[in-house]
Amino acid sequence: MDVSPDEGGNVYVAGGDALYVKKRTDQQFLRFDASHAGLTQNCYATLPESDPLFATAISGQLHPDPPGPPILCPVISVAGAAPGKAAVGFQGIGTDGDEDADWAQDSGGMDVVAFNGTKVTLLRHVFIASPPHTVCADNGKESFADTCSNPSDIFWTMGRRKLRQVHRVVVNHDPSSPMYGDMVMAGTHATVTVLINNAAARGWVDRTVGQAPKWANAQDVWEHDHPAFYDPGSNKFLTGLTHAVTLQPGTGIPWVSNNVRTAWLNGYGADVSSNVWWLKPETPTQPYWIDIWPDPGTPSNPVDPLGPTEDNVESMSYCDDGTLWLGSSTHGLARFDPAGNLSYLSLPDPAAHNDNVYAVACDPSDNSLWIGLGWGGAMHLKDGQFTQVMHDPSLPAFTQQPVRSIQIDRWSTPRIVYFAFMPTTDSTGKIVRGGGVASYDGP
Repeated sequence: MDVSPDEGGNVYVAGGDALYVKKRTDQQFLRFDASHAGLTQNCYATLPESDPLFATAISGQLHPDPPGPPILCPVISVAGAAPGKAAVGFQGIGTDGDEDADWAQDSGGMDVVAFNGTKVTLLRHVFIASPPHTVCADNGKESFADTCSNPSDIFWTMGRRKLRQVHRVVVNHDPSSPMYGDMVMAGTHATVTVLINNAAARGWVDRTVGQAPKWANAQDVWEHDHPAFYDPGSNKFLTGLTHAVTLQPGTGIPWVSNNVRTAWLNGYGADVSSNVWWLKPETPTQPYWIDIWPDPGTPSNPVDPLGPTEDNVESMSYCDDGTLWLGSSTHGLARFDPAGNLSYLSLPDPAAHNDNVYAVACDPSDNSLWIGLGWGGAMHLKDGQFTQVMHDPSLPAFTQQPVRSIQIDRWSTPRIVYFAFMPTTDSTGKIVRGGGVASYDGP
Protein backbone atom coordinates (compact mmCIF):
# COMPACT_ATOMS: atom_id res chain seq x y z
CA MET A 1 0.00 0.00 0.00
CA ASP A 2 2.96 2.35 0.44
CA VAL A 3 6.73 2.55 0.12
CA SER A 4 9.14 5.18 1.41
CA PRO A 5 12.88 5.69 1.96
CA ASP A 6 14.43 7.40 4.95
CA GLU A 7 17.30 9.89 4.67
CA GLY A 8 19.79 7.06 5.05
CA GLY A 9 18.36 5.14 2.11
CA ASN A 10 16.61 2.42 4.11
CA VAL A 11 13.37 1.39 2.41
CA TYR A 12 10.10 0.79 4.29
CA VAL A 13 7.00 -0.91 2.84
CA ALA A 14 3.47 -0.95 4.25
CA GLY A 15 2.53 -4.53 3.47
CA GLY A 16 -0.80 -4.84 5.23
CA ASP A 17 0.16 -7.82 7.40
CA ALA A 18 3.44 -6.25 8.53
CA LEU A 19 6.13 -3.63 7.99
CA TYR A 20 8.84 -4.67 5.53
CA VAL A 21 12.26 -2.97 5.65
CA LYS A 22 15.63 -3.25 3.97
CA LYS A 23 18.83 -1.28 3.61
CA ARG A 24 19.14 0.46 0.26
CA THR A 25 21.60 -2.05 -1.23
CA ASP A 26 20.05 -5.19 0.27
CA GLN A 27 18.25 -7.54 -2.10
CA GLN A 28 15.85 -8.92 0.50
CA PHE A 29 13.25 -7.24 2.72
CA LEU A 30 12.98 -8.12 6.40
CA ARG A 31 9.50 -8.60 7.87
CA PHE A 32 8.47 -7.00 11.18
CA ASP A 33 5.18 -7.24 13.03
CA ALA A 34 4.08 -7.07 16.66
CA SER A 35 6.01 -10.18 17.68
CA HIS A 36 9.23 -9.21 15.88
CA ALA A 37 9.32 -5.46 16.52
CA GLY A 38 6.77 -4.66 19.19
CA LEU A 39 4.48 -2.83 16.78
CA THR A 40 1.35 -1.64 18.56
CA GLN A 41 -1.57 -4.05 18.79
CA ASN A 42 -4.84 -2.16 19.22
CA CYS A 43 -7.20 -3.76 16.70
CA TYR A 44 -9.60 -6.63 17.37
CA ALA A 45 -11.22 -9.39 15.37
CA THR A 46 -14.62 -8.06 14.38
CA LEU A 47 -16.90 -7.89 11.38
CA PRO A 48 -15.53 -6.26 8.20
CA GLU A 49 -16.68 -2.71 7.46
CA SER A 50 -18.60 -4.01 4.45
CA ASP A 51 -20.90 -6.04 6.72
CA PRO A 52 -24.30 -4.33 7.35
CA LEU A 53 -23.95 -5.18 11.06
CA PHE A 54 -20.51 -3.58 11.41
CA ALA A 55 -21.79 -0.39 13.08
CA THR A 56 -23.70 -2.49 15.61
CA ALA A 57 -20.64 -4.65 16.28
CA ILE A 58 -18.52 -1.67 17.33
CA SER A 59 -21.28 0.20 19.19
CA GLY A 60 -20.06 1.44 22.55
CA GLN A 61 -23.50 1.05 24.07
CA LEU A 62 -23.93 -2.56 22.92
CA HIS A 63 -20.31 -3.75 23.06
CA PRO A 64 -18.27 -1.72 25.57
CA ASP A 65 -15.69 -4.50 25.93
CA PRO A 66 -13.36 -5.51 23.10
CA PRO A 67 -14.17 -8.79 21.31
CA GLY A 68 -11.08 -10.71 22.34
CA PRO A 69 -7.36 -9.98 22.61
CA PRO A 70 -5.71 -7.10 20.70
CA ILE A 71 -4.07 -7.78 17.34
CA LEU A 72 -1.97 -5.78 14.89
CA CYS A 73 -3.99 -3.38 12.74
CA PRO A 74 -3.31 -3.53 8.99
CA VAL A 75 -0.18 -1.57 8.05
CA ILE A 76 -1.37 0.75 5.27
CA SER A 77 1.08 3.69 5.11
CA VAL A 78 4.69 4.47 5.84
CA ALA A 79 7.10 7.41 5.68
CA GLY A 80 10.85 7.39 6.13
CA ALA A 81 12.25 10.17 8.30
CA ALA A 82 15.79 10.77 9.59
CA PRO A 83 18.30 7.97 8.89
CA GLY A 84 17.02 4.82 10.57
CA LYS A 85 13.65 6.29 11.54
CA ALA A 86 10.16 5.94 10.06
CA ALA A 87 6.45 6.43 10.72
CA VAL A 88 4.04 3.50 10.29
CA GLY A 89 0.33 4.20 9.71
CA PHE A 90 -2.39 1.72 10.68
CA GLN A 91 -5.95 1.02 9.58
CA GLY A 92 -7.98 1.22 12.76
CA ILE A 93 -11.51 -0.06 13.29
CA GLY A 94 -14.25 2.16 11.87
CA THR A 95 -13.91 5.75 10.82
CA ASP A 96 -15.12 8.59 13.05
CA GLY A 97 -18.27 7.63 14.98
CA ASP A 98 -18.34 9.37 18.37
CA GLU A 99 -20.68 6.69 19.75
CA ASP A 100 -18.33 3.85 18.81
CA ALA A 101 -16.80 1.81 21.62
CA ASP A 102 -13.62 3.14 23.18
CA TRP A 103 -11.71 0.09 21.91
CA ALA A 104 -12.70 1.04 18.35
CA GLN A 105 -12.03 4.78 18.77
CA ASP A 106 -8.62 4.05 20.30
CA SER A 107 -7.57 1.71 17.50
CA GLY A 108 -5.23 2.46 14.62
CA GLY A 109 -3.05 5.56 14.72
CA MET A 110 0.67 5.50 14.03
CA ASP A 111 3.92 4.04 15.35
CA VAL A 112 7.32 5.70 15.14
CA VAL A 113 10.06 3.11 14.73
CA ALA A 114 13.84 2.82 14.45
CA PHE A 115 15.76 0.52 12.08
CA ASN A 116 19.44 -0.35 12.61
CA GLY A 117 19.90 -2.44 9.48
CA THR A 118 18.80 -5.72 11.03
CA LYS A 119 16.15 -4.90 13.63
CA VAL A 120 13.12 -2.62 14.00
CA THR A 121 12.41 -1.11 17.42
CA LEU A 122 9.28 0.73 18.50
CA LEU A 123 10.12 4.28 19.65
CA ARG A 124 6.56 5.36 20.48
CA HIS A 125 2.93 4.88 19.58
CA VAL A 126 1.03 7.97 18.41
CA PHE A 127 -2.51 8.18 19.76
CA ILE A 128 -4.22 10.67 17.46
CA ALA A 129 -6.47 12.42 19.93
CA SER A 130 -7.27 15.60 21.82
CA PRO A 131 -7.53 14.74 25.54
CA PRO A 132 -10.57 15.70 27.63
CA HIS A 133 -10.92 19.41 28.46
CA THR A 134 -9.23 20.36 25.18
CA VAL A 135 -11.98 20.67 22.54
CA CYS A 136 -15.44 22.17 23.09
CA ALA A 137 -18.16 21.74 20.45
CA ASP A 138 -20.23 24.65 21.78
CA ASN A 139 -23.08 25.70 19.47
CA GLY A 140 -21.80 23.33 16.82
CA LYS A 141 -18.38 25.01 16.51
CA GLU A 142 -15.52 22.78 17.59
CA SER A 143 -12.54 24.68 18.95
CA PHE A 144 -9.71 24.40 21.44
CA ALA A 145 -10.75 25.89 24.75
CA ASP A 146 -9.85 26.20 28.41
CA THR A 147 -13.50 26.15 29.47
CA CYS A 148 -16.71 24.86 27.92
CA SER A 149 -20.19 26.32 28.31
CA ASN A 150 -21.58 22.79 28.07
CA PRO A 151 -19.81 20.71 30.74
CA SER A 152 -21.31 17.48 29.35
CA ASP A 153 -20.10 18.12 25.78
CA ILE A 154 -18.87 14.77 24.42
CA PHE A 155 -15.50 16.08 23.23
CA TRP A 156 -14.96 18.04 26.43
CA THR A 157 -15.63 15.04 28.64
CA MET A 158 -14.39 12.15 26.47
CA GLY A 159 -11.76 13.76 24.26
CA ARG A 160 -11.85 13.86 20.46
CA ARG A 161 -10.58 10.92 18.39
CA LYS A 162 -11.18 11.21 14.66
CA LEU A 163 -8.21 9.76 12.76
CA ARG A 164 -8.08 5.98 13.14
CA GLN A 165 -7.12 4.99 9.60
CA VAL A 166 -3.87 6.71 8.62
CA HIS A 167 -3.72 6.43 4.84
CA ARG A 168 -0.85 8.84 4.32
CA VAL A 169 2.15 10.16 6.27
CA VAL A 170 4.50 12.88 4.98
CA VAL A 171 7.65 13.96 6.83
CA ASN A 172 9.35 17.37 6.69
CA HIS A 173 12.87 16.65 5.39
CA ASP A 174 14.13 20.24 5.26
CA PRO A 175 17.01 20.40 7.78
CA SER A 176 17.01 24.21 7.61
CA SER A 177 13.39 24.38 8.78
CA PRO A 178 12.27 24.51 12.42
CA MET A 179 9.55 22.06 11.32
CA TYR A 180 12.15 19.46 10.33
CA GLY A 181 10.98 16.03 11.46
CA ASP A 182 7.30 16.97 11.75
CA MET A 183 5.06 14.11 10.59
CA VAL A 184 1.85 15.07 8.78
CA MET A 185 -0.84 12.36 8.85
CA ALA A 186 -4.15 12.05 7.02
CA GLY A 187 -6.87 9.52 6.31
CA THR A 188 -10.47 8.98 7.38
CA HIS A 189 -12.23 12.18 8.50
CA ALA A 190 -8.98 14.04 9.26
CA THR A 191 -7.47 15.75 6.23
CA VAL A 192 -4.45 17.01 8.16
CA THR A 193 -2.95 16.00 11.51
CA VAL A 194 0.57 16.69 12.75
CA LEU A 195 2.97 14.99 15.15
CA ILE A 196 5.13 17.96 16.12
CA ASN A 197 8.88 17.57 16.46
CA ASN A 198 10.64 19.55 19.21
CA ALA A 199 7.21 20.62 20.39
CA ALA A 200 8.18 22.03 23.80
CA ALA A 201 10.92 24.22 22.30
CA ARG A 202 8.39 25.63 19.83
CA GLY A 203 5.90 26.65 22.52
CA TRP A 204 3.50 23.72 22.35
CA VAL A 205 1.06 23.48 25.26
CA ASP A 206 1.08 19.86 26.39
CA ARG A 207 -2.56 19.07 27.15
CA THR A 208 -1.80 15.48 28.11
CA VAL A 209 -0.35 16.63 31.45
CA GLY A 210 -2.58 15.54 34.31
CA GLN A 211 -4.68 13.27 32.10
CA ALA A 212 -5.28 9.55 32.58
CA PRO A 213 -2.37 7.35 31.40
CA LYS A 214 -4.08 6.35 28.14
CA TRP A 215 -3.69 9.90 26.82
CA ALA A 216 0.10 9.99 27.23
CA ASN A 217 0.63 8.79 23.65
CA ALA A 218 -1.27 11.84 22.37
CA GLN A 219 1.60 14.08 23.47
CA ASP A 220 2.71 16.59 20.80
CA VAL A 221 -0.21 15.66 18.52
CA TRP A 222 -2.16 18.43 16.80
CA GLU A 223 -5.23 16.36 16.28
CA HIS A 224 -7.00 17.35 13.04
CA ASP A 225 -8.65 19.75 10.64
CA HIS A 226 -10.34 19.36 7.26
CA PRO A 227 -11.91 21.43 4.48
CA ALA A 228 -15.32 19.86 5.09
CA PHE A 229 -18.79 21.27 4.52
CA TYR A 230 -22.45 20.69 5.20
CA ASP A 231 -24.70 20.18 2.18
CA PRO A 232 -28.34 21.02 3.01
CA GLY A 233 -29.60 19.28 -0.12
CA SER A 234 -28.36 15.86 1.00
CA ASN A 235 -28.19 16.62 4.74
CA LYS A 236 -24.61 15.36 4.80
CA PHE A 237 -21.51 16.70 6.51
CA LEU A 238 -18.68 15.60 4.25
CA THR A 239 -15.13 15.16 5.53
CA GLY A 240 -13.96 12.65 2.94
CA LEU A 241 -10.95 10.35 2.85
CA THR A 242 -7.47 11.78 2.36
CA HIS A 243 -4.54 10.23 0.52
CA ALA A 244 -3.23 13.48 -0.97
CA VAL A 245 -0.72 15.34 1.22
CA THR A 246 2.39 17.30 0.26
CA LEU A 247 4.58 19.99 1.82
CA GLN A 248 5.29 23.31 0.11
CA PRO A 249 9.03 23.79 -0.42
CA GLY A 250 10.51 26.51 1.76
CA THR A 251 7.47 27.09 3.96
CA GLY A 252 6.66 23.49 4.93
CA ILE A 253 2.94 24.34 4.75
CA PRO A 254 0.89 21.16 4.21
CA TRP A 255 -1.33 21.06 1.12
CA VAL A 256 -4.06 18.45 1.39
CA SER A 257 -7.17 17.18 -0.36
CA ASN A 258 -10.09 15.10 0.93
CA ASN A 259 -11.34 14.22 -2.59
CA VAL A 260 -13.79 17.13 -2.63
CA ARG A 261 -11.71 20.14 -1.68
CA THR A 262 -8.03 21.03 -1.75
CA ALA A 263 -6.74 23.26 1.04
CA TRP A 264 -3.63 24.30 2.96
CA LEU A 265 -2.81 24.70 6.64
CA ASN A 266 -1.83 28.35 6.62
CA GLY A 267 -1.46 28.86 10.38
CA TYR A 268 1.08 26.08 10.90
CA GLY A 269 4.76 26.88 11.30
CA ALA A 270 7.67 27.20 13.68
CA ASP A 271 5.60 28.79 16.44
CA VAL A 272 2.89 26.42 17.68
CA SER A 273 2.28 28.14 21.01
CA SER A 274 -1.37 28.89 20.26
CA ASN A 275 -2.30 25.20 19.75
CA VAL A 276 -4.91 26.51 17.30
CA TRP A 277 -4.21 26.40 13.58
CA TRP A 278 -6.72 26.83 10.83
CA LEU A 279 -6.91 26.37 7.14
CA LYS A 280 -6.70 29.64 5.19
CA PRO A 281 -9.28 32.08 6.67
CA GLU A 282 -12.47 32.08 4.65
CA THR A 283 -13.94 35.35 3.40
CA PRO A 284 -16.76 36.00 0.92
CA THR A 285 -14.21 36.47 -1.87
CA GLN A 286 -11.48 34.04 -0.84
CA PRO A 287 -12.48 30.64 0.54
CA TYR A 288 -9.95 28.53 2.42
CA TRP A 289 -10.31 25.73 -0.10
CA ILE A 290 -9.99 25.30 -3.86
CA ASP A 291 -12.37 23.45 -6.17
CA ILE A 292 -9.73 22.25 -8.65
CA TRP A 293 -12.25 20.96 -11.18
CA PRO A 294 -15.15 23.46 -10.80
CA ASP A 295 -18.62 22.00 -10.38
CA PRO A 296 -21.79 23.09 -12.20
CA GLY A 297 -23.61 23.62 -8.90
CA THR A 298 -27.06 22.74 -7.64
CA PRO A 299 -29.87 24.85 -6.14
CA SER A 300 -29.01 23.57 -2.66
CA ASN A 301 -25.30 24.24 -3.02
CA PRO A 302 -24.31 26.36 -6.03
CA VAL A 303 -20.61 26.37 -5.19
CA ASP A 304 -19.48 22.82 -4.41
CA PRO A 305 -22.19 20.12 -4.56
CA LEU A 306 -21.88 16.50 -3.65
CA GLY A 307 -22.06 13.95 -6.38
CA PRO A 308 -20.06 12.72 -9.37
CA THR A 309 -18.34 16.08 -9.89
CA GLU A 310 -16.07 15.66 -6.85
CA ASP A 311 -12.40 16.38 -7.57
CA ASN A 312 -11.24 12.96 -6.30
CA VAL A 313 -7.67 14.14 -5.80
CA GLU A 314 -5.71 11.06 -4.73
CA SER A 315 -2.19 12.48 -4.69
CA MET A 316 -0.25 15.75 -4.74
CA SER A 317 3.44 16.51 -5.17
CA TYR A 318 5.48 19.70 -5.11
CA CYS A 319 8.49 20.10 -7.37
CA ASP A 320 11.54 21.89 -6.02
CA ASP A 321 10.81 24.82 -8.37
CA GLY A 322 7.43 25.43 -6.70
CA THR A 323 5.24 23.62 -9.25
CA LEU A 324 2.37 21.69 -7.64
CA TRP A 325 0.95 18.61 -9.37
CA LEU A 326 -2.39 17.04 -8.45
CA GLY A 327 -3.60 13.62 -9.59
CA SER A 328 -7.30 12.74 -9.70
CA SER A 329 -8.91 9.33 -10.07
CA THR A 330 -11.59 10.84 -12.35
CA HIS A 331 -10.07 13.98 -13.93
CA GLY A 332 -6.43 13.23 -14.66
CA LEU A 333 -3.79 15.84 -13.84
CA ALA A 334 -3.85 19.45 -12.71
CA ARG A 335 -0.87 21.75 -12.34
CA PHE A 336 -0.25 24.96 -10.42
CA ASP A 337 2.82 26.68 -11.86
CA PRO A 338 5.12 28.65 -9.51
CA ALA A 339 3.09 31.80 -10.27
CA GLY A 340 -0.13 30.08 -9.13
CA ASN A 341 -1.71 29.58 -12.57
CA LEU A 342 -3.84 26.44 -12.84
CA SER A 343 -3.85 24.20 -15.92
CA TYR A 344 -5.06 20.68 -16.77
CA LEU A 345 -3.68 17.63 -18.58
CA SER A 346 -5.45 14.50 -19.75
CA LEU A 347 -3.61 11.19 -19.97
CA PRO A 348 -3.04 9.43 -23.28
CA ASP A 349 -5.44 6.63 -22.43
CA PRO A 350 -6.58 4.58 -25.42
CA ALA A 351 -8.60 2.27 -23.16
CA ALA A 352 -10.76 5.16 -21.85
CA HIS A 353 -10.03 4.60 -18.18
CA ASN A 354 -11.31 8.08 -17.32
CA ASP A 355 -7.94 9.72 -16.54
CA ASN A 356 -7.49 7.61 -13.44
CA VAL A 357 -4.45 8.82 -11.45
CA TYR A 358 -3.68 7.39 -8.00
CA ALA A 359 -0.18 8.75 -7.39
CA VAL A 360 2.10 11.56 -8.55
CA ALA A 361 5.70 12.33 -7.58
CA CYS A 362 7.91 15.13 -8.90
CA ASP A 363 11.41 13.97 -9.74
CA PRO A 364 14.04 16.19 -8.03
CA SER A 365 16.60 15.40 -10.73
CA ASP A 366 14.74 17.21 -13.53
CA ASN A 367 11.26 18.27 -12.28
CA SER A 368 9.63 15.61 -14.46
CA LEU A 369 6.57 13.77 -13.13
CA TRP A 370 6.04 10.11 -12.26
CA ILE A 371 2.38 9.03 -12.44
CA GLY A 372 0.77 5.98 -10.84
CA LEU A 373 -2.29 4.79 -12.75
CA GLY A 374 -5.50 3.63 -11.12
CA TRP A 375 -6.09 1.11 -13.88
CA GLY A 376 -2.58 -0.27 -13.44
CA GLY A 377 1.02 0.56 -14.26
CA ALA A 378 2.81 3.89 -14.40
CA MET A 379 3.71 6.75 -16.74
CA HIS A 380 6.45 9.36 -16.90
CA LEU A 381 5.76 12.94 -18.03
CA LYS A 382 8.90 14.71 -19.20
CA ASP A 383 9.25 17.70 -21.52
CA GLY A 384 5.54 17.51 -22.30
CA GLN A 385 5.67 13.87 -23.42
CA PHE A 386 4.02 10.89 -21.70
CA THR A 387 5.88 7.57 -21.65
CA GLN A 388 4.38 4.35 -20.36
CA VAL A 389 6.80 2.53 -18.07
CA MET A 390 7.04 -1.03 -16.78
CA HIS A 391 4.80 -2.41 -19.53
CA ASP A 392 7.21 -5.21 -20.45
CA PRO A 393 5.30 -8.53 -20.24
CA SER A 394 8.39 -10.21 -18.79
CA LEU A 395 8.11 -8.13 -15.61
CA PRO A 396 6.21 -9.43 -12.57
CA ALA A 397 2.42 -9.37 -12.99
CA PHE A 398 1.97 -6.96 -10.08
CA THR A 399 3.58 -4.16 -12.13
CA GLN A 400 0.32 -3.88 -14.06
CA GLN A 401 -1.75 -3.33 -10.90
CA PRO A 402 -2.79 0.10 -9.58
CA VAL A 403 0.01 2.25 -8.13
CA ARG A 404 -1.03 3.61 -4.73
CA SER A 405 2.16 5.53 -3.91
CA ILE A 406 5.36 6.80 -5.55
CA GLN A 407 8.18 8.02 -3.30
CA ILE A 408 11.71 9.13 -4.17
CA ASP A 409 15.02 8.55 -2.42
CA ARG A 410 16.65 11.91 -3.12
CA TRP A 411 19.57 11.07 -0.82
CA SER A 412 20.86 8.45 -3.24
CA THR A 413 23.10 9.16 -6.25
CA PRO A 414 21.44 8.72 -8.64
CA ARG A 415 18.08 9.19 -7.01
CA ILE A 416 15.82 6.14 -6.77
CA VAL A 417 12.08 6.14 -7.58
CA TYR A 418 9.96 3.64 -5.65
CA PHE A 419 6.51 2.45 -6.78
CA ALA A 420 3.97 0.69 -4.52
CA PHE A 421 1.56 -1.56 -6.45
CA MET A 422 -1.71 -2.33 -4.69
CA PRO A 423 -2.98 -5.88 -4.17
CA THR A 424 -6.08 -7.02 -6.02
CA THR A 425 -9.05 -7.96 -3.84
CA ASP A 426 -12.41 -9.57 -4.42
CA SER A 427 -15.82 -8.22 -3.35
CA THR A 428 -15.27 -9.44 0.22
CA GLY A 429 -11.89 -7.74 0.55
CA LYS A 430 -9.92 -10.97 0.30
CA ILE A 431 -6.59 -10.57 -1.53
CA VAL A 432 -6.56 -12.59 -4.74
CA ARG A 433 -3.28 -11.16 -6.09
CA GLY A 434 -0.56 -9.72 -3.92
CA GLY A 435 0.97 -6.29 -4.47
CA GLY A 436 4.61 -5.42 -4.85
CA VAL A 437 7.30 -2.77 -5.06
CA ALA A 438 9.42 -1.61 -7.97
CA SER A 439 12.44 0.69 -7.96
CA TYR A 440 14.04 2.72 -10.76
CA ASP A 441 17.34 4.62 -10.78
CA GLY A 442 17.71 5.43 -14.49
CA PRO A 443 17.39 8.80 -16.27
